[in-house]
Amino acid sequence: MHLYLHSFLLLLLLLVAASNAQQPSDAKITNLPGANFTIPFSQYADFITVNGSHGRRLFYWFVESQNDPANDPVLLWLNGGPGCSSLAGLFTELGPFYPVDGETLARNPYSWNTVANVIFLESPSGVGFSYSDTRSDYTTGDQQTTQDTLQFLLSFFAIYEQFANNEFWITGESYGGHYVPWLARAVLEWNSMSPANPINLKGFMVGNAWTDPLYDNRGAATFWAQTGIISNSTFSAILRTCNFSDVGPFVTTLGKVAEPGDDCSAAVNQADEEMGDINLYDIYVEACIGTSRDRRHFGNGGVSLFRRTGQRKSSSQDPCIDIYLTEYIVEDSLISPSVTGTSIFTDTYVARTSLKPFMPLNAPIVGVNALCWWTILALICWPQSFHSTSSSSRKTRSGSWSTVETLMEWYLTQVPRNGWPVRM
Repeated sequence: MHLYLHSFLLLLLLLVAASNAQQPSDAKITNLPGANFTIPFSQYADFITVNGSHGRRLFYWFVESQNDPANDPVLLWLNGGPGCSSLAGLFTELGPFYPVDGETLARNPYSWNTVANVIFLESPSGVGFSYSDTRSDYTTGDQQTTQDTLQFLLSFFAIYEQFANNEFWITGESYGGHYVPWLARAVLEWNSMSPANPINLKGFMVGNAWTDPLYDNRGAATFWAQTGIISNSTFSAILRTCNFSDVGPFVTTLGKVAEPGDDCSAAVNQADEEMGDINLYDIYVEACIGTSRDRRHFGNGGVSLFRRTGQRKSSSQDPCIDIYLTEYIVEDSLISPSVTGTSIFTDTYVARTSLKPFMPLNAPIVGVNALCWWTILALICWPQSFHSTSSSSRKTRSGSWSTVETLMEWYLTQVPRNGWPVRM
């Protein structure tokens, strides 16, 4: 166990019972703006303090299961980025509602809370509604994010103690390829140190996980070329000028965001122009383009080449989300008006380890169920790539990967000693 994590867990043993968050009855949402229908489940929204001396607070939105909340599993959902609000997951992906016009909500029949209790956590502080009284907290990394999220979970289950014994799953996407395994390992280490107060972790799930920049970036560019959304000449220029191992989300050098070379930037900007306004999560659907800031900072969560150029037009975000959150959620006092961080994406997060291949981290996570899915054609067992069959096949040929042939058809269980998931 790393020394920093061991010391942190010892501190948590002393602090786990302390939390100044509201009780569930006070955090319960009884009137959700825009929901012109009966909501058949309970939901809660509140802040949990994860560092009292700094005033660091994380915002969560908890939706109980529509099925059997007392016995259904509890899932933690973490959007990636880094810096993406998990309310994007709530309102555009797996949550029970989605905004129609910035004012009205509609029901999502495919919501994950049809079978599970789901916590949507804004993490780290500075993302979404989560905030800190200490400005320096907004420069952070994977280590601090893991510590804060573990503290959040311990406080959450102390407040919602009726769910403390339910099966617990850690889930996420994109930069969740870092968040999720870090947190899974921290939970296991917490459980070994505190057997009287364990978190009932059953496994983790990650979609489109950011894990290895070489394969993720090269696979993304190859996908663009193979689907005809960029020209062969532009693809060749990207291959010739970009060092894929050195391109990642918010790579930092002495606190400054690193930039690719001019030739690489020019090639990627040309690719951006050729793509036009498309949804890179699903190139065959009509894109929903929001503000210019949204186009720069949100969309193809794992395709980090665009993060580096800062000129993306392609977006998977419904522009109605920001309108709904700022004009209805805040103004109707679901969130305190003093909290101003309402954007779906923030660039305050500094991911110091974003370029490190994340495969070795999974080796100690033995005996934990794992599922990794992909959004288009195939499934790669942990970790997996963004958007590209080419990226998947390259990783498989490297000898460290298992390939699952049909999306969501196979579940993965019992990570072997080398750390990679296998089929049941």
